[in-house]
Amino acid sequence: MEKILVVDHELSSLYEYNNILSSAGYGVITAVDGKNGIEKYNKEKPDLVLMDAMIPGINCYETARLIREEGKSPHLPIIFISDALKDIESGLNALESIAVDFLIKPVEDKALLLKIRASLRMKHLYDELYATRNMLQRSEAKYRTILDTMQDGFFEVDVNGNLTFFNAAATEILGYPRDKLMGMSFRDFTTGESTGAAEKHYAAFQKSGRQNDLKEYEITRGDGSRRLIEISASVIRDRDSRPAGFRGIIRDITEKKNAASELLIKSFAVEKSINAIAIMDAKGRCTFANNSFLMMWGCEGKDEVLGKSITEFCHPDNRDDFLNIFEVLEEIGSWVGELSLKKKDDSVFFVILSAALIKNENEDTIGIIMSFVDITLRKKVDHSLKESTDILAKRTKLMEKDLRIAKTALDGIITQKIPVVTSVQADYRYYPMETLGGDFFCFYPYGDDALGVFICDISGHGVASSLFLTLLKSITDRLSMKFGDAPAEFVTQLNLELVGHMSSFYITGIYGLFSRKEKSKEMLFTYSNGAHPGPVLVKKNGMIKLHTAKSTLIGISNDITYGNTVIAMEREDRLFLYTDGIPETLNPQREMIGFEDGLLGLFKESHQLNLSENLDHIINQVSRFRNGAAINDDMLLMGFEAL
Repeated sequence: MEKILVVDHELSSLYEYNNILSSAGYGVITAVDGKNGIEKYNKEKPDLVLMDAMIPGINCYETARLIREEGKSPHLPIIFISDALKDIESGLNALESIAVDFLIKPVEDKALLLKIRASLRMKHLYDELYATRNMLQRSEAKYRTILDTMQDGFFEVDVNGNLTFFNAAATEILGYPRDKLMGMSFRDFTTGESTGAAEKHYAAFQKSGRQNDLKEYEITRGDGSRRLIEISASVIRDRDSRPAGFRGIIRDITEKKNAASELLIKSFAVEKSINAIAIMDAKGRCTFANNSFLMMWGCEGKDEVLGKSITEFCHPDNRDDFLNIFEVLEEIGSWVGELSLKKKDDSVFFVILSAALIKNENEDTIGIIMSFVDITLRKKVDHSLKESTDILAKRTKLMEKDLRIAKTALDGIITQKIPVVTSVQADYRYYPMETLGGDFFCFYPYGDDALGVFICDISGHGVASSLFLTLLKSITDRLSMKFGDAPAEFVTQLNLELVGHMSSFYITGIYGLFSRKEKSKEMLFTYSNGAHPGPVLVKKNGMIKLHTAKSTLIGISNDITYGNTVIAMEREDRLFLYTDGIPETLNPQREMIGFEDGLLGLFKESHQLNLSENLDHIINQVSRFRNGAAINDDMLLMGFEAL
C-alpha cells in the first residue's frame, strides 16, 4: 500500500484528506506542522507528501527542502495546497527546485486523486530509472572486474585496427601504460614481417566477418623487448550487422615457444657452466662431470673422475663431514654448505656445495646432482669486507644522528603557539610520520580581533622537502606582513616567489583570514586555495558542508592568479582545515576514508563537544578506521570556532 503524508494545521482538513485518501486505498499519515511533518517522514518514509502552503512554524518550502535532504529523496513527490496562486508566488523558486506540483483550494476529490496518481507514477518511473542505472553500473563493474582479473589479455579495436578497449592483462602483455595504449594501432607494436602479416589477416578477417583462427605475431613492447603473441579474434557488428571492429584474446606465448629449445639450452648450459657440476649415482660414484669440474680439480680428462667416489675429491680432514652430507640428503633431499677440498696436486681450496637427490617417478633415489662454486678468493677478502662493513655501520649511525637533529629542527619550525584573539578560538592536532614530513602551518594574529592562518602540504617526505620548509616559512612570514588581510594576493605572490624553487616538489595550500564583519556579530573566513583539500564548516546545529573548488597547485607556473572565497560563520560555528593525510588514511583492507562522505562522517556526532575534545574525537575516529595499518602520510587537523 502506498503511503501519503498530509501536513496541515487544520484538524478538519486532516480529517477530510484522510477520508478521501483512505477510500482511494492509500495509507495516510498526518502531521500538524513542518517539524512534525519532518519527524513523521523520517519515521514512516511515505511515497508522497501533501502539504498546506500556510503551515505554522517552519514554512512549507523549508519543510519540503529538509524532507528531501534528510531523507535523501530527490524525486519525492511534494504537492502544495494553497488558498490562491498569489500565496505561493513568493515561493516559486523553491517550488521549481523542491515541489512536484500544487493545487488551489477548494480542491475537488477527483482532481486531488488524479494529481496524486500522476505524481506517484512519475516517482515510480524515476525509481525504476535509477534502479536500472544502478543495476547496469553493478553489471559493468562486475564484468570489468572479470576482464581485469583474467590472465589472458582482452582487447577491442575499430575497423582500422586502433585499440578502443583492453584489460589490465593486455597492458601487461603489450608493455605500454594504459593512457598511451588507448588508440594505438597494431602497426605500432608489430615488427617486421609481423606487421605485413597482421595487415593481411585483418583485411581478410574484415572481408569474411568470421571468427579468426589463432595467429602468431612478433611484437615490440613499450620497454623495447620483443615477445611472441597469439591472437584469436571475432567481429564486433553495429546495429546494421556491419563489421564495426574486432574483439579478441591475446596471449604471450614466448615462453611456450621457447620451452622445447630451453631444454636443449639447459643441457648445453650444464655442460658449459662456469660452476663445477657433477652427477653421482645412488652410491656416490661420479657418472658425469662438466668441463668446469675438471678444471676445478686440475684434471685433464673425464676418465680421471668418472667412476670415482666423490669422497676422493675431499680434503682428508673434511671427509667425515662429507659423508654426513649423504645422511642429510637421504633425510631431507638437499644440502647446501661450505667445504674444503683438494685438487689433483693436493692444494686446498674452498667451495660452496649445493647437492640434491635425483628421484624417479616412484620416488626412488637414482642419483645426486652437485654444484660447486669456488669461494677461495672470497675467503681471502672476508676480513677486508668486515672492515668495510664496520666503517659503513659507523657512517650509518652518523646519518641517523643527523636525521634526528634535522627532525628536531623541523619540529621547532612547525610547532606553533596558539594565538588568543577575541573573534575566534583556534586549536590543532599535528601527527608527523616517523621520517621527516612535509606538512606546514602558521598562525598570524592581526590585532585582537583578526587571525590569519596558512596551511600547506609539500609533496614527498625526507630531508629535501623538510629543508624546503625553512624557505617557505621565511616567505610566508614576510608575506603575512604585507598581504595578511588579502588572501588572494598572499597566495598569488607566494606562487610567484616559489616558481623555479620547486624542482620535483609541488605545494597545495590555503591562506585565510578570520575577521569580524563590519557592524555585525557575523564572522567571515576569507580564504584563497591553491589545490588544497577544501575547508569543512560545521554549523552549531550540526549541519556540515565541505567547501570545494577547482584551483591550481602553488609554485608550478607564474601565469596564475588566485581568487578569494568567503565563508560566513555565526557564533559557535566551527571551521576545520586539514591536510590530505587524514582523508587518504588507509585501513588494512586498503580502503580509504576519502574526500566525500567518509571525510564528512568524521565530523558528525562530536560538534557538541568543546573544540579541543572535538579535535581529539576526530583523530580517534581516524585511528579506529586505520585499525593498526601503517601511517602513510603526515596528519594535520586545525579547528576554529567563532566567538
